[in-house]
Amino acid sequence: MILFHVLITYGAKPSSSLRDRPEAKPQLVWYRRLCSRYPETETKIVCEYARSIRSLKSLPRLLSFLTSMEQSEIGLIFVDDLSRIFRRTSFFDREKLFQQLAAFGAHIFSCGHNKKLASFTEDEVKALLWLPEQRLISLKQSRVRDTKRARKSSMRSRAKRSVEIGLKIKSLQDELLDIHDKVTLQMIAETANKRGLHTSRGKQWTRQTVGKALEIAIRSVPR
Repeated sequence: MILFHVLITYGAKPSSSLRDRPEAKPQLVWYRRLCSRYPETETKIVCEYARSIRSLKSLPRLLSFLTSMEQSEIGLIFVDDLSRIFRRTSFFDREKLFQQLAAFGAHIFSCGHNKKLASFTEDEVKALLWLPEQRLISLKQSRVRDTKRARKSSMRSRAKRSVEIGLKIKSLQDELLDIHDKVTLQMIAETANKRGLHTSRGKQWTRQTVGKALEIAIRSVPR
């Protein structure tokens, strides 16, 4: 079974679905990734509500599962990123909390770090204790970069698709010119629609969209 710990630290105590809780959404992204990676494995969300954290006792559900795992010497509980827990812990209580969690290090997996707590390097432990807020900034910056890359990739894909469709329309224009002395944009649009061709947006052709497609096709030809 996959156990995934979701931490809620503000607002009303959760009583129903977590999907509408802003704090839960980034955590549930990791949960869904685990579910898709292990589709045949039973999963369970362990929701914990704590406005502040002073020790592992502030997270009784997590403590309960970790204690059972340690006694049976088997089991693993996933968290989206251990830094989340330490950001809600007083600076003066972080070292104590880490020592308590470290006792169960073989049973805690931080998805953001992609490793068990027991495998954290010295630098990762220091960052967890003294700079958990910095990791949040880094994660936000990473998400911004990922969004920009995805947007650029999407724009390149759309541009490539537009050129491919434009060349098809240009080919259709050439075909009609072999038959007719004069070919209008409306003739091309009507022929394309009869043949089941669609614009890049999946719509039927008009004089305007044919004109734009031909412009794209002409610009794509090396001079």
